[in-house]
Amino acid sequence: MLQNSAKQARGATVFACWVHDPERYGVVEFDSGYRPLRIVEKPKVPKSNYAVTGLYFYDERAVEAVRELKPSARGELEITDVNNHYLRAGTLQCDRLEGWWTDAGTFESLHAAHELVTGRARSALEAEQRSLLERRDELRGVTLEQLFTPAPPPSDPGSRVPHFGCSNCHGPNGTGGSTSYSLPGTNPPKQVTWQCPPLNTVTLRFRDSEITNIITYGRANTPMPAWGIAGGGPMNDQQISDLLAYLHSISIGSQKAMEEAAPSGTDGKTLFDGYCARCHTEGFSFGEPGVDGGGAFGPSLVGGVTPRQFPDESDQIDWVTNTAELGKPYGQRGVSHGIMPHFSDMLTADQIKAIVDYERTL
Repeated sequence: MLQNSAKQARGATVFACWVHDPERYGVVEFDSGYRPLRIVEKPKVPKSNYAVTGLYFYDERAVEAVRELKPSARGELEITDVNNHYLRAGTLQCDRLEGWWTDAGTFESLHAAHELVTGRARSALEAEQRSLLERRDELRGVTLEQLFTPAPPPSDPGSRVPHFGCSNCHGPNGTGGSTSYSLPGTNPPKQVTWQCPPLNTVTLRFRDSEITNIITYGRANTPMPAWGIAGGGPMNDQQISDLLAYLHSISIGSQKAMEEAAPSGTDGKTLFDGYCARCHTEGFSFGEPGVDGGGAFGPSLVGGVTPRQFPDESDQIDWVTNTAELGKPYGQRGVSHGIMPHFSDMLTADQIKAIVDYERTL
């Protein structure tokens, strides 16, 4: 479509896309054959839902059209008037675009554009990583899943391949699972069934450096052991890097993650339980939750802790949205340990605010 427009010798071409709020844009009115009749800038009563997207092809006569422009009622020179100049001359073509489009002209549409672009970029990167790994592992005689699955018996040749055994706890496809765990500090030892988080969203929640750190050193007082040599485990840096690449390859992506979060709406308690309680509520991971936000692997949030840590609510929203890299400051005298997940790729801005509002009441 664009190549054909670029070859157009005379006239102009604009591109329109269906939007739900056409009053924010220059709107194209069509005849029954979808030929443009007129373009109206930000109409109060739009004649269609097709907005001019801001992608134009003009011939050299556009310069003449611009010289004739007069300021509109808004006191601005309108690109719509240039398009209407061509329309009156009978040399304007309007092509309708399929699919999703936004102009990023409001906070909401800018956020939507961010989600679309980062989601697609992440999906493309993960697909490329998976392809590279598959080609490399074909040469090694190893499959990607062998990194993730339990090791077979020693008599099996596959036992010589590194196995992290993640699927034992996190499910065969990284969708979440459970494992038996003996709670530390209990006498006699108390066995519980620990609910393990999904790993097909872990690359949406943590930076690569943070995931590497978690794999290397584990998580104290949880079933997650240290796998890296530096943490006392058996795996070297290359093996951990391979596992990290595999985790990227099974990611469901930002758009799917947000779709899964959508049923929770903006109920702060429901969202807190779904995304925060595992770390901040003792016993939540094994079905015996204590005080909401009372502290577990993560710090206590009760007794007005969060308003004191974040006097400005917007700072707490930014913390939950983006967190901070290891060693970077946050809030009032806080220093990031690199273990707090971020949720910009999993939750909407309204959902993150709902979590923050709930936490500030604990």
